[in-house]
Amino acid sequence: MLKRLALMAVRSYVGGPAKSWVFTSGAMLAFRLVKSVTGRRELVDLSTVKPGQTLIIEHLPISHKRQMKDIKRSKRQERKDRRKARKAVTADA
Repeated sequence: MLKRLALMAVRSYVGGPAKSWVFTSGAMLAFRLVKSVTGRRELVDLSTVKPGQTLIIEHLPISHKRQMKDIKRSKRQERKDRRKARKAVTADA
């Protein structure tokens, strides 16, 4: 009986105004599932490294977006410092 009631509730819910929401949620769930399976993978290098060879592994602890923001911030700070120095020179003269 509960199964029949649950099935009837789902059918009325999907048939109602929430139909697009249900299908969108299903599509997003499928997309996330596919992305988790085919997404970015960790690269494991099994090549042999002989004694004395140097192995360099690069890793950036910050994202590219954060790195660009930091560069812009430092450039702005340099401009402010130059302006302050210029004002100090003109104030002394």
